[in-house]
Amino acid sequence: MSGAGSGPARAACLVLALVAAGLWLAVTLNGGAAAPWLLAKVAAMPLLAGFVALSRSPGGGLVAAALVVQGAGDLLLELAFLAGVAAFLLGHLLYLGAFWPRRNALDEIAGGTKLAVGALALLAAGFLAILAPRLRGAQAIAIPLYVAALAAMVAAAWWVGRGRPWVPIGASLFLLSDALLGLELFAGGAPGGRALIWPLYVGGQVAIAAGWTRPVEAPGDRGADGPRRVGPE
Repeated sequence: MSGAGSGPARAACLVLALVAAGLWLAVTLNGGAAAPWLLAKVAAMPLLAGFVALSRSPGGGLVAAALVVQGAGDLLLELAFLAGVAAFLLGHLLYLGAFWPRRNALDEIAGGTKLAVGALALLAAGFLAILAPRLRGAQAIAIPLYVAALAAMVAAAWWVGRGRPWVPIGASLFLLSDALLGLELFAGGAPGGRALIWPLYVGGQVAIAAGWTRPVEAPGDRGADGPRRVGPE
């Protein structure tokens, strides 16, 4: 439940996060000098973390911490790539810490979602098979670990009982953004993919934050209807 008077502050955090993200996108797409605008990139996720933290939602501290750590990752990717990867990996583990305790029971998960999780594991393995010949040195350890953490986070988001449908949608957008980034860095890129990486990433994080902080209709994280099947049949 939000603290008294936190509504305007949360709205300000969200608006400023979107403005910062938009500035970074505009500068990079227009081929301008990115370095002076790096603060906009770095500020977006911590501002979004403020939006989450002020909601005082269950598990919101972990979600906010994930956003702060991944905001640091946005900076570190520009300075030391593997340090940035490590920051994002830690962020996914923090997301897992929020999602996993609030997952739906296995018998509440629709068959389509279970199949999607299996397909995700296969796709992650296939993606790593594409990247593996192009990874060098420590990348050969760091990138598979990162992909495993990302896939686990996305699977947990698909199973989570809180914030549906936005949390699963947000995690899926994050996954797509990272897939395009991986192709861009290691496999020559996908047509038009580079321009989509940042918007998909920001959209995914905003969807997770908005979904997680959405008020529930009854005590507990699963809403007022009790056990239910979630995900596509």
